Amino acid sequence: MTTLSVFDQSQPATAHTVTDNPSEIRDLLAQHGVRFEQWPTRDLPADASSEDILAAYQDEIATLKAENGFQTAT
Repeated sequence: MTTLSVFDQSQPATAHTVTDNPSEIRDLLAQHGVRFEQWPTRDLPADASSEDILAAYQDEIATLKAENGFQTAT
C-alpha cells in the first residue's frame, strides 16, 4: 500500500492531504510532473537477482521504455 502525505511549508507539522487512494495519488503527483503507477506483484524467490526481477516485469518495463524513449532498465 502507498500513502501520500502533503504538507504546507508554512505548517510543516500537519499534513493538509493524506490519501492511500491510488487514483488520488496519481492525480496529485501528476500536477507536479510526477508519474505514479502501481504494478501487480509477481511471485519471485527471496534470492531473486536483478535479472529475474527485470524479466518478471518485462512487459511494464517495455511500455515505459517505449513511452519515454528509455534505452535500458537496470
